[in-house]
Amino acid sequence: MAYYTSNAIYERLFSQGKTNYHWVSENAWILVYGDDNFTPKVIVLAFNNHWIKEAEIIRQTCNIAKSANLPMLQIGFDCTKETIDSVNVAHFDSVFNCLLLNDLTALFESFGLSVQNGITAKAINSAASSAYHNWQRNNLGRNIVVADIDLMKIKDDGTIIVLELKRSFYDLKEWKPYPADYSNFYVLENLCNLSSNKFFIVYNKRTTKPVFFDDASKISIFSFNQGSPKKEGEFDFEQLFS
Repeated sequence: MAYYTSNAIYERLFSQGKTNYHWVSENAWILVYGDDNFTPKVIVLAFNNHWIKEAEIIRQTCNIAKSANLPMLQIGFDCTKETIDSVNVAHFDSVFNCLLLNDLTALFESFGLSVQNGITAKAINSAASSAYHNWQRNNLGRNIVVADIDLMKIKDDGTIIVLELKRSFYDLKEWKPYPADYSNFYVLENLCNLSSNKFFIVYNKRTTKPVFFDDASKISIFSFNQGSPKKEGEFDFEQLFS
């Protein structure tokens, strides 16, 4: 099964052959796990067996973790089975080893993340969610924060700009970051602070009525500033994604 999401920004970057931008949008996720203080504890590149591995995604995910002095895991799981009881795990870009889900939960706890009592030995693949995400919900503590890295820009000097992509029906002049998303923003900004990288929130307008239109021609940019978002400006796509 494929858990596919895309948007106009990805599509434009791909069609224009932008090689300094990297993302995963099908069958893979770059995840940052933070504790209840929004402190990043581990970075995970999770993927199912339908994902075609991209060496640059693996390399840049490793780079972010190393520069932040954080552990990094690659976790592969089988999405063709109804249930799974194990995953394949590699630390950074090392050799993969099979790990039972009970042991995976213990590994996350060793990184300083809370876990649930009554560990689940099996996880279910469903149309709504992958087995890995179901394991995550059932086994990790309620107070952790899991943030996706939507998009990375690699600058000429090797530093990384992490971009959080947001879309809604509001005009660019009206939209501002939702407080409900702040916990994720804290984790991502704290990760970038640890690694001397940068974090920004990117917004474009998407309407569904009377017809679907994901408009990436104009984009708003926000810095987060530890819970005090600041609009940095509105830009044409070509201005921003050079």
